[in-house]
Order: sequence, then C-alpha cells, then structure tokens
Amino acid sequence: MSRLAHMLALGVLCVSMAAAPSFAAPPLTAQLTGQWVIADTPDELIANLEEAIETAVASMPRAFRLFARPALRKHATTCDEVYLEMDGHTVTRQCDAKAPLTRRLDNSEGAIVGKDGKPCDVDVAVDRSSVQLSFQNTEGGQRDHYRAEGGDVLVVTHELYAPQLPEDLVWTVRYRRVK
Repeated sequence: MSRLAHMLALGVLCVSMAAAPSFAAPPLTAQLTGQWVIADTPDELIANLEEAIETAVASMPRAFRLFARPALRKHATTCDEVYLEMDGHTVTRQCDAKAPLTRRLDNSEGAIVGKDGKPCDVDVAVDRSSVQLSFQNTEGGQRDHYRAEGGDVLVVTHELYAPQLPEDLVWTVRYRRVK
C-alpha cells in the first residue's frame, strides 16, 4: 500500500485535461474571475471528504483500506481561498498563499516540473459554464473543475485518480465570492 501512497503523491504533485478552445466567453470570464473563500463549514468539509474516501476504497480488499484511507486523506487537500482570473486566452489559479499557476486556454504550453522534480502535464478545458485544470503524470493525477452557481457561489469538484485506485476519489467544495 505504500506504493499507492507514492503514486498518489506523484499524481497530486502534477495536474491534466482535454483540449480547450483558445478563448473563454466573456460571461464565463466574469462569473469565475475573482477571489473566493470557502463557504462550507469544517464539519461539512470533513463529512463530504470522508464519504468520498469511503466510496473510493469501498471495492478494495478490507486490509488495503486501512492503508489507503490515510494516504487519500493526506493528498485530498482543499484551498481555504481561491483566486481565479480568466481572459480570452489564459486562466490563472492561486490556492491560498501558493504561487499562482497561469496556463493558456489552447494548451500550447508544455509540461511543468512538479514538486517532486518530475514532469507534469497540465491541461485546461473550457466549456460554456466551467473551466477544468488537470494535472497528470505517469503515476496518476488530479482534475479540478470550477463552475459558478449564480453570481456569488463557486463549486469546485476535485477528482484524484491513480492506477491503484479502483474508484476515483471525488469531492466537492463550495466557495463564496469575496466582495
């Protein structure tokens, strides 16, 4: 099971997605651009994540679950604050005080170097109502899907995946716009 933890760590250090158009529609840009803070209560966050972890490990042999749960908890992180900025050609995302990540919407940039020093593919996908950032390497990855609800709510669905996981770990976090 330490291999699972290793694979998850490598996958989380990177992120990936399908091809995106070379522009973002102005309404989507206005809906997503801004500073967002977590709206869910700590109890809601914990309950949501624990339910997602149980779903992800449900089909594993019972003995593996004991090792998988802590590894998944370690890598299933959530930003307390998210900054998003979109224009017609790029998207920038910043999680808490970490360095911002800016990527072209046409995916014309190459891989980045992950925290582990290994290449990590980053892909952007945009549709009429959302943007997705995907980070991926040979060990797995994470997809982060950002969708505005109304003018002041941002719903972020995270999906953590690795070849060793029979089910992807998927959890959702709600944010409110900072005025």
